[in-house]
Amino acid sequence: MTLSPDAESAQGGTSHPFRYTRILGIFHADVVHMVPGFPPLFKMMEFLWVRWFEYDYQWKAGLKQQQLHHLRFTQEGDHHAYGFLDPDDVIHGTHLIPAFTQGQSNGDYNYFYINM
Repeated sequence: MTLSPDAESAQGGTSHPFRYTRILGIFHADVVHMVPGFPPLFKMMEFLWVRWFEYDYQWKAGLKQQQLHHLRFTQEGDHHAYGFLDPDDVIHGTHLIPAFTQGQSNGDYNYFYINM
């Protein structure tokens, strides 16, 4: 779970304040940062390879509705479906519950509930 890029507008209630991912891999690489006029800087860089979820705004959820919030994977054809993430941007892990009644496709569940 990370902060949503539009988290500030979420305070007005128009969007969800968090983004969710499934971590596919944890990596580190030794990189050389080269800036003209400065000596090369060698450092280790850590990053996560992730598949992004998208929040389902059509699903009525929350305490008033007595329903858990709903997620689904970003479509595979979308160039934002997979990406890399700085581990420092992760707030904490989240327990996602597969929505068994909503079926499966491509070997995974179509929807997930965000456990509170």
